[in-house]
Amino acid sequence: MHLLKFLGIVLVALIIIWLLFSMGDTPSVDEINATNKVQLVPIVSSADFSKVEADTGCSSKYSEEKKRSLFREMYVNKQFTWTGKVVRSDKGNLWLNMGNALIGDLIVTLLDKSQGYGLSNGDIITVQFILDSSGGCFLPFKGEYGIVLNRDNM
Repeated sequence: MHLLKFLGIVLVALIIIWLLFSMGDTPSVDEINATNKVQLVPIVSSADFSKVEADTGCSSKYSEEKKRSLFREMYVNKQFTWTGKVVRSDKGNLWLNMGNALIGDLIVTLLDKSQGYGLSNGDIITVQFILDSSGGCFLPFKGEYGIVLNRDNM
């Protein structure tokens, strides 16, 4: 009986010691929140569509590997403000012709899907967005969190 009591006390002591030593390694809630904060203010790029397309799109002179690298380093997750012609507006997604394609060089998913409701094909709009994926010869560039800033033909 004394042995079981002794082993129980030793076990409790070991658990307390383990908890005391492991507490120093555990980050606080504030440390976790500071580490995991999302960048609320995106980096703004002044590059226009023709520059991004020339560097990373179909007309780029670079290899596929260099185009991917340039896109990751210079353009992905950056905020852009571009003006283009609406080719299609459907369910909060805008297809914009930036001058190079018939079906749209850029697809932007709107932050407020209702902003696309009153748009018509042919409207010239200015949209601000975060560039998400690169385009190519057949696929458009894609952006998200779009906000329509200006509607010229409405």
